[in-house]
Amino acid sequence: MLCVGDLRAGYGRSRVLHGVDFGLRAGELVALLGRNGAGRSTTLKAIMGLVPAQGAVTWQGQALLGRKPFEIARAGVGYVPEGREVFPTLTVRQNLELGRKRGRVPQRWTMPRLFELFPQLAKRRDTAAGVLSGGEQQMLALARTLIGEPGLVLVDEPTEGLAPRLVEQVGQCLVELRRAGLAVLLVEQKLAIALEIADRCLLLGHGRIVFDGTPAQLRERPDLRREWLEV
Repeated sequence: MLCVGDLRAGYGRSRVLHGVDFGLRAGELVALLGRNGAGRSTTLKAIMGLVPAQGAVTWQGQALLGRKPFEIARAGVGYVPEGREVFPTLTVRQNLELGRKRGRVPQRWTMPRLFELFPQLAKRRDTAAGVLSGGEQQMLALARTLIGEPGLVLVDEPTEGLAPRLVEQVGQCLVELRRAGLAVLLVEQKLAIALEIADRCLLLGHGRIVFDGTPAQLRERPDLRREWLEV
Protein backbone atom coordinates (compact mmCIF):
# COMPACT_ATOMS: atom_id res chain seq x y z
CA MET A 1 0.00 0.00 0.00
CA LEU A 2 1.09 3.55 -0.76
CA CYS A 3 0.72 5.97 2.16
CA VAL A 4 1.31 9.69 1.65
CA GLY A 5 1.22 11.94 4.70
CA ASP A 6 1.71 15.72 4.99
CA LEU A 7 3.61 15.77 1.70
CA ARG A 8 5.17 19.17 1.02
CA ALA A 9 7.21 19.96 -2.08
CA GLY A 10 8.06 22.66 -4.56
CA TYR A 11 10.72 24.22 -6.73
CA GLY A 12 13.24 26.51 -5.07
CA ARG A 13 11.36 28.99 -2.93
CA SER A 14 8.06 28.24 -4.66
CA ARG A 15 6.02 25.81 -2.55
CA VAL A 16 3.46 23.79 -4.54
CA LEU A 17 2.28 21.08 -2.13
CA HIS A 18 1.25 22.19 1.36
CA GLY A 19 0.38 18.92 3.07
CA VAL A 20 -1.02 16.20 0.80
CA ASP A 21 -2.50 13.10 2.46
CA PHE A 22 -3.90 9.97 0.79
CA GLY A 23 -3.50 6.21 0.48
CA LEU A 24 -3.57 3.76 -2.42
CA ARG A 25 -4.07 -0.02 -2.31
CA ALA A 26 -2.92 -2.76 -4.64
CA GLY A 27 -5.48 -3.37 -7.40
CA GLU A 28 -6.82 0.18 -7.14
CA LEU A 29 -6.79 2.84 -9.85
CA VAL A 30 -6.93 6.34 -8.39
CA ALA A 31 -7.18 9.51 -10.49
CA LEU A 32 -5.44 12.63 -9.15
CA LEU A 33 -7.39 15.58 -10.54
CA GLY A 34 -7.06 19.35 -10.47
CA ARG A 35 -6.42 22.41 -12.58
CA ASN A 36 -3.10 22.99 -14.32
CA GLY A 37 -0.64 24.20 -11.71
CA ALA A 38 -2.48 22.53 -8.82
CA GLY A 39 0.47 20.24 -8.12
CA ARG A 40 -0.59 16.94 -9.65
CA SER A 41 2.65 16.27 -11.53
CA THR A 42 4.64 17.59 -8.58
CA THR A 43 2.96 14.98 -6.38
CA LEU A 44 4.13 12.17 -8.68
CA LYS A 45 7.63 13.62 -8.92
CA ALA A 46 7.85 13.97 -5.14
CA ILE A 47 6.86 10.32 -4.65
CA MET A 48 9.45 9.31 -7.27
CA GLY A 49 12.22 11.35 -5.68
CA LEU A 50 12.51 13.79 -8.59
CA VAL A 51 11.85 16.93 -6.51
CA PRO A 52 12.85 17.66 -2.89
CA ALA A 53 9.99 16.92 -0.51
CA GLN A 54 9.15 16.71 3.17
CA GLY A 55 6.57 14.62 4.97
CA ALA A 56 6.13 10.87 4.73
CA VAL A 57 5.76 8.53 1.73
CA THR A 58 5.82 4.77 2.24
CA TRP A 59 5.27 1.95 -0.24
CA GLN A 60 4.69 -1.53 1.20
CA GLY A 61 6.21 -0.35 4.46
CA GLN A 62 9.34 1.11 2.85
CA ALA A 63 10.06 4.82 3.37
CA LEU A 64 10.67 6.52 0.01
CA LEU A 65 11.43 10.16 0.81
CA GLY A 66 15.12 10.92 0.71
CA ARG A 67 15.91 8.00 -1.58
CA LYS A 68 17.20 8.39 -5.15
CA PRO A 69 14.81 7.74 -8.06
CA PHE A 70 16.60 4.54 -9.11
CA GLU A 71 16.32 3.22 -5.55
CA ILE A 72 12.59 4.00 -5.53
CA ALA A 73 12.23 2.21 -8.87
CA ARG A 74 14.00 -0.83 -7.43
CA ALA A 75 11.54 -0.76 -4.52
CA GLY A 76 8.75 -1.46 -7.01
CA VAL A 77 7.56 1.98 -8.10
CA GLY A 78 7.19 2.65 -11.84
CA TYR A 79 6.90 6.11 -13.35
CA VAL A 80 5.49 7.04 -16.77
CA PRO A 81 6.32 10.74 -17.21
CA GLU A 82 4.39 13.31 -19.16
CA GLY A 83 5.87 13.49 -22.64
CA ARG A 84 6.69 9.72 -22.76
CA GLU A 85 10.50 10.19 -22.98
CA VAL A 86 11.23 7.11 -25.04
CA PHE A 87 14.69 6.65 -26.59
CA PRO A 88 13.99 7.75 -30.19
CA THR A 89 16.96 6.10 -31.96
CA LEU A 90 16.41 2.71 -30.29
CA THR A 91 13.86 0.17 -31.47
CA VAL A 92 10.77 -0.79 -29.51
CA ARG A 93 12.46 -4.01 -28.42
CA GLN A 94 15.62 -2.16 -27.31
CA ASN A 95 13.56 0.37 -25.31
CA LEU A 96 11.89 -2.52 -23.51
CA GLU A 97 15.22 -4.22 -22.80
CA LEU A 98 16.46 -1.06 -21.10
CA GLY A 99 13.48 -1.13 -18.75
CA ARG A 100 13.89 -4.77 -17.74
CA LYS A 101 14.56 -5.42 -14.06
CA ARG A 102 17.82 -7.26 -13.62
CA GLY A 103 18.51 -10.08 -11.21
CA ARG A 104 16.53 -13.10 -10.14
CA VAL A 105 13.03 -11.69 -9.92
CA PRO A 106 9.81 -13.35 -11.15
CA GLN A 107 8.99 -12.05 -14.61
CA ARG A 108 5.25 -11.37 -14.83
CA TRP A 109 5.58 -8.75 -17.54
CA THR A 110 7.60 -10.60 -20.14
CA MET A 111 8.05 -9.17 -23.62
CA PRO A 112 5.57 -11.67 -25.16
CA ARG A 113 2.95 -10.70 -22.55
CA LEU A 114 3.53 -7.00 -23.21
CA PHE A 115 3.14 -7.56 -26.94
CA GLU A 116 -0.20 -9.26 -26.20
CA LEU A 117 -1.29 -6.25 -24.15
CA PHE A 118 -0.01 -3.77 -26.76
CA PRO A 119 -0.46 -5.49 -30.16
CA GLN A 120 0.53 -2.30 -32.00
CA LEU A 121 3.99 -2.57 -30.45
CA ALA A 122 4.31 -6.19 -31.54
CA LYS A 123 3.96 -5.09 -35.15
CA ARG A 124 6.54 -2.34 -34.63
CA ARG A 125 9.01 -4.21 -32.40
CA ASP A 126 11.99 -3.55 -34.72
CA THR A 127 11.01 0.06 -35.50
CA ALA A 128 12.85 3.04 -34.03
CA ALA A 129 10.75 4.61 -31.27
CA GLY A 130 11.20 8.09 -32.72
CA VAL A 131 9.05 7.31 -35.76
CA LEU A 132 6.16 5.81 -33.77
CA SER A 133 2.88 7.70 -33.49
CA GLY A 134 2.10 9.54 -30.25
CA GLY A 135 -0.22 6.75 -29.14
CA GLU A 136 2.37 4.07 -29.89
CA GLN A 137 5.02 6.00 -27.98
CA GLN A 138 2.66 6.24 -25.00
CA MET A 139 2.07 2.49 -25.07
CA LEU A 140 5.83 1.94 -25.29
CA ALA A 141 6.38 4.17 -22.25
CA LEU A 142 3.81 2.12 -20.32
CA ALA A 143 5.28 -1.18 -21.49
CA ARG A 144 8.84 -0.11 -20.62
CA THR A 145 7.69 0.71 -17.10
CA LEU A 146 5.86 -2.60 -16.71
CA ILE A 147 8.82 -4.72 -17.78
CA GLY A 148 10.57 -3.38 -14.66
CA GLU A 149 8.02 -5.34 -12.58
CA PRO A 150 6.53 -2.50 -10.48
CA GLY A 151 3.76 -2.97 -7.95
CA LEU A 152 2.82 0.73 -8.12
CA VAL A 153 2.65 2.74 -11.35
CA LEU A 154 2.58 6.54 -11.44
CA VAL A 155 1.19 7.74 -14.79
CA ASP A 156 1.32 11.42 -15.77
CA GLU A 157 -1.08 12.68 -18.48
CA PRO A 158 -1.00 9.55 -20.68
CA THR A 159 -3.71 10.73 -23.11
CA GLU A 160 -2.36 14.21 -23.80
CA GLY A 161 -2.41 14.95 -27.52
CA LEU A 162 -3.97 11.62 -28.49
CA ALA A 163 -6.93 11.04 -30.79
CA PRO A 164 -10.16 9.85 -29.10
CA ARG A 165 -9.69 6.26 -30.31
CA LEU A 166 -6.21 6.11 -28.79
CA VAL A 167 -7.43 7.74 -25.58
CA GLU A 168 -9.85 4.84 -25.16
CA GLN A 169 -7.10 2.28 -25.85
CA VAL A 170 -4.77 3.81 -23.25
CA GLY A 171 -7.62 3.89 -20.74
CA GLN A 172 -8.31 0.19 -21.29
CA CYS A 173 -4.62 -0.60 -20.83
CA LEU A 174 -4.68 1.14 -17.44
CA VAL A 175 -7.75 -0.87 -16.47
CA GLU A 176 -5.83 -4.05 -17.38
CA LEU A 177 -3.03 -3.03 -15.01
CA ARG A 178 -5.53 -2.70 -12.19
CA ARG A 179 -6.98 -6.11 -13.01
CA ALA A 180 -3.45 -7.52 -12.81
CA GLY A 181 -3.26 -6.31 -9.19
CA LEU A 182 -1.13 -3.20 -9.65
CA ALA A 183 -1.78 0.04 -7.82
CA VAL A 184 -2.15 2.87 -10.36
CA LEU A 185 -1.99 6.59 -9.55
CA LEU A 186 -3.14 8.50 -12.64
CA VAL A 187 -2.83 12.20 -13.39
CA GLU A 188 -5.32 12.91 -16.16
CA GLN A 189 -6.65 16.18 -17.57
CA LYS A 190 -9.55 14.59 -19.44
CA LEU A 191 -12.20 14.33 -16.74
CA ALA A 192 -14.49 11.99 -18.72
CA ILE A 193 -11.90 9.22 -19.09
CA ALA A 194 -10.70 9.63 -15.50
CA LEU A 195 -14.23 9.26 -14.12
CA GLU A 196 -14.87 6.28 -16.38
CA ILE A 197 -11.89 4.13 -15.35
CA ALA A 198 -10.97 5.24 -11.82
CA ASP A 199 -12.06 3.49 -8.63
CA ARG A 200 -11.52 6.67 -6.66
CA CYS A 201 -10.79 10.33 -7.34
CA LEU A 202 -8.55 12.71 -5.44
CA LEU A 203 -9.09 16.41 -6.07
CA LEU A 204 -6.10 18.67 -5.50
CA GLY A 205 -6.51 22.36 -4.71
CA HIS A 206 -4.17 24.90 -3.12
CA GLY A 207 -1.63 22.12 -2.60
CA ARG A 208 -3.95 19.89 -0.55
CA ILE A 209 -6.50 17.15 -1.16
CA VAL A 210 -9.93 18.81 -1.07
CA PHE A 211 -11.96 15.74 -2.09
CA ASP A 212 -11.44 11.97 -1.80
CA GLY A 213 -14.28 9.81 -3.09
CA THR A 214 -15.71 7.75 -5.90
CA PRO A 215 -16.36 9.06 -9.42
CA ALA A 216 -20.11 8.84 -8.71
CA GLN A 217 -19.70 11.03 -5.63
CA LEU A 218 -17.70 13.60 -7.60
CA ARG A 219 -20.35 13.69 -10.34
CA GLU A 220 -22.86 14.65 -7.64
CA ARG A 221 -20.75 17.64 -6.54
CA PRO A 222 -20.95 20.30 -9.27
CA ASP A 223 -19.81 22.86 -6.68
CA LEU A 224 -16.47 21.08 -6.30
CA ARG A 225 -16.01 20.74 -10.05
CA ARG A 226 -16.72 24.45 -10.55
CA GLU A 227 -14.32 25.51 -7.81
CA TRP A 228 -11.41 23.15 -8.45
CA LEU A 229 -11.66 21.79 -12.02
CA GLU A 230 -13.51 24.04 -14.43
CA VAL A 231 -11.77 26.99 -16.05
